[in-house]
Amino acid sequence: MARTIAQNTLDEYYAGLWKSFFAHCLLWASNWHVDRGILQHSRPSTYLAPSWSWASVRGPVHYLSWVNGYWYTFNASPDPAFMPTLVNVLLEPCSDVYGAVKHGLLTIQGKVNAAFSKQQELAQTQDRLTLWGPGPAGSVSKVGEIRYDVPLCQSCAPIGSMRVVWLLCCIKSQAFSDGSFRTFAIALEDDECEEGQYLCMTVPTRYRRVGVAWGIDPSFWEQASTATLAIA
Repeated sequence: MARTIAQNTLDEYYAGLWKSFFAHCLLWASNWHVDRGILQHSRPSTYLAPSWSWASVRGPVHYLSWVNGYWYTFNASPDPAFMPTLVNVLLEPCSDVYGAVKHGLLTIQGKVNAAFSKQQELAQTQDRLTLWGPGPAGSVSKVGEIRYDVPLCQSCAPIGSMRVVWLLCCIKSQAFSDGSFRTFAIALEDDECEEGQYLCMTVPTRYRRVGVAWGIDPSFWEQASTATLAIA
């Protein structure tokens, strides 16, 4: 299918991303809910794709309706101030450029800021967690919500544990009736840190995608840095 689309549109395909809409394409999400079981999504035992590609997750994926649908209506002409810039894509395909790859690295420039989630009681598997960040006068304020690509198990994320992520702003919603809007981001971690080192606050040199975030007020990005990131 990707081959046919590329031939008809002359667009470039990068392991699940289309160059013309790459910021939109980055905002895929694992399609899991509380009644589908915590073990449904996982990483493939054999490398298939870089973390920014939906092919890097075993399990159903989709685009959240409130990112590209009825709640925050799809924004076909987003504000470039809230969009990343594609710098370079390095892919080493196995054989077919539209199939599995041996290696992939996405270099991208955009607004980046840190936030954290706190693991809540796991009576049932949660399909989202609240993201928090610094508030006024040393307080903590809600940033938005996150869905991790692979659900967190209780042993790797005990109740009360915190997980720091780096948010890369990808797009803004269309304005609401009062003129306000929200933004969406992908969540990243240090690709060189072992799983479970969620409080590592040093600025990474290379990242991996771990989730998608939404409902982020644009004021969150006022304290962000504009950086060039390498995402494996």
